[in-house]
Amino acid sequence: MKKTLVAIAALVAVGAVSAQSSVTLYGRLGAYAAVKKTTDAAGVTTNPGLRVDSGGASSSRIGMQGVEDLGGGLKAKFKLEGSVGVDSGTFTGFNRNSWVALEGGFGTVSAGLQWTPFDSAYGANDPQGYANYSAHFMVFNNTKGLGGIGSHGDTFNRANSLMYTTPNMGGFSGSVMWAPGEDAASSSLSSQYTAVSLHYNNGPISVNFAAEKQRPMGGVIRDTDGMVLGGTYDFGVAKATFDYVTGKGATGKDKGYAIGFGVPMGPANWQFGYARDKTTNATGAVNNGIVKGFSTNVNYALSKRTDIFVVAARLTGTVAGATSSSKYTEYGVGIRHYF
Repeated sequence: MKKTLVAIAALVAVGAVSAQSSVTLYGRLGAYAAVKKTTDAAGVTTNPGLRVDSGGASSSRIGMQGVEDLGGGLKAKFKLEGSVGVDSGTFTGFNRNSWVALEGGFGTVSAGLQWTPFDSAYGANDPQGYANYSAHFMVFNNTKGLGGIGSHGDTFNRANSLMYTTPNMGGFSGSVMWAPGEDAASSSLSSQYTAVSLHYNNGPISVNFAAEKQRPMGGVIRDTDGMVLGGTYDFGVAKATFDYVTGKGATGKDKGYAIGFGVPMGPANWQFGYARDKTTNATGAVNNGIVKGFSTNVNYALSKRTDIFVVAARLTGTVAGATSSSKYTEYGVGIRHYF
């Protein structure tokens, strides 16, 4: 009996040693001095002057991620990540990512608040990493409200979601996400979200496709659908990117494209993006319009973890029938640190 108990204790001890875990604290903090000016179609200008904002070259965030080796090729993983306002010291909670996952030879199954497959495809095709100042980001989501144009934007992340991601299979991988919604009343359907993506990465070539469908609560309003197809090609001296997007929803439909490139120059990196999106609104031709513009930045590495940067962007929005356009300009300089 004693020998049996000793053997069991030894097996438990071996299991405890083999199940190793690690937790990493990480972050990306940046701030920049910027001028952001908007002029509407009537010529009225909003210009708050020079301001210090968080982010710049990329949004600021802080997070924790961990992994535990369960043995037999299985791993348990988690991630908690939230936005940080470096300019004001604010923290919004884990509003970017909050999920747990099981990973193995079959792929990865994750649950919680996580980036959608659609968002991941968007970001992979943007030379500026889908930063808030990027033309790719601002045009497709019409974040500056130029003429009220825009019928479909990126969902970014989705709460209460389940996602399956395949392992890499000869350069191919994919994801499927489903979020059942948790807002149903006794007399209505809950909101739902589904998305799929397919990626191919092999050497200098990357191709990314994703599609999504969002059903609003009650199922009365028309579903919102979106599709993105794009990729990158690394020429060595420069990396070129391309994106084609379409969307439709309750307010109409839109389609657009984006092109860009990134050029490494020793410790510096120059990036440029141009995007254009045309909307046909369900509320009438007078609301149809086009948003287009460019963004550019130069980053200079002071070390492996710190860089300084200069950013600039200019957008225009033109509504059908209007005699003039609304405009947005931004330029700034800042510093960013990784840890």
